[in-house]
Amino acid sequence: MNKDLILIAEDNPIVLDVICDQIKILKYDYLNAINGKDAISIYSQKKDNIILIIMDWFMPGMLGEDIIKELLNINKDVKILISTGHDIEDIKAALKIKHLDNPNIYYIQKPFAFGNLREIIRNILQEKDLVATP
Repeated sequence: MNKDLILIAEDNPIVLDVICDQIKILKYDYLNAINGKDAISIYSQKKDNIILIIMDWFMPGMLGEDIIKELLNINKDVKILISTGHDIEDIKAALKIKHLDNPNIYYIQKPFAFGNLREIIRNILQEKDLVATP
């Protein structure tokens, strides 16, 4: 397994299992968070090893934009893939209004095909040659 980690912040256990399975195929280790506060806590402790955060936009306890704000406060260059069943353009607009739009924020629409998730992860991480060889 690769020493780099992917943090998955997802409160739906079925979606979490799907994402974990796809990350295993890519040969990455991962950490799970079931809400935004846990994601922020884990990221603040392990930021030097976490190369990507995959997060649901709507989770218990915090709004997606508040989670993004906290993550960007820890590291303005953090790579985040927002996984959502909601309108991506609405999310982009909400982030722009709060001045949280960032070139390191990516999006995938739920439900997604397994291959699409792997391809997006590969594309995000290839920008810095961080993709593990499957």
